[in-house]
Amino acid sequence: MFGRGVQWVIMGDPMVRCHFYAQSLAMLLDVPYITMGSLVRQELSPNSPLYKKIASAANEGKLVPEEVIFSLLSKRLEEGYCRGETGFILHGIPRTTMQAEILDEVANIDLVLNLKCAEEKQHSGSASFSPSKFQSIAAATGLNLTLNLQATHIQSPNAKWMQFQRRNFACMLNRKIQNLMFLFIFQRKPLEEYYKQQRKLFNFSVSSGAGDTLQGLLAALHLTNLSSGSNSPQKLSLCQPNMQ
Repeated sequence: MFGRGVQWVIMGDPMVRCHFYAQSLAMLLDVPYITMGSLVRQELSPNSPLYKKIASAANEGKLVPEEVIFSLLSKRLEEGYCRGETGFILHGIPRTTMQAEILDEVANIDLVLNLKCAEEKQHSGSASFSPSKFQSIAAATGLNLTLNLQATHIQSPNAKWMQFQRRNFACMLNRKIQNLMFLFIFQRKPLEEYYKQQRKLFNFSVSSGAGDTLQGLLAALHLTNLSSGSNSPQKLSLCQPNMQ
């Protein structure tokens, strides 16, 4: 692995700010941060040859086809290689074991960082959720769902009735999010097992503030000394954490 940067995949629970940790690690390791969402959005132009396929999938509430996804990713990696890039932090793919198998043919993944919410945050019925979090979890499960927000706009002179409606809406939102979380975990399990068998999966629990969690993550990945500039990304890629 000497002579090139790390080639890592970052995935995790929808409630985790994966993009924050991915961007931080990419900056620290001096490799590009590649997200499938950004690659797809770049093709949302009528002049793009892939525009019709992407637009058709979006209009039908489906995921973008694998051939489109990997066409975009392969193109991005080839362009990066021509610019001298030798590593990357990848986020947003793979979502399934089939995509993981295809990715293995495209790149040599060193490590898959799996960021997990702490148990109490993930399953607690008393957790505070928002409609935006509902949409982020729905997107992570590949579902094109919308949330009926009419309960938040009910006009009534009765303050107690309004309070009851808001409480009722909050309970409904929590139940929907809990169901989506269980669906997400069920869908993600085969992918975790795939990388676990390859001994590339590294689970990390996110249970505190982003700053504190990042420092703990760097320590777990043996990257704490990189901030002082004492190691290069190439040398650091030789020292991997204990993976499952």
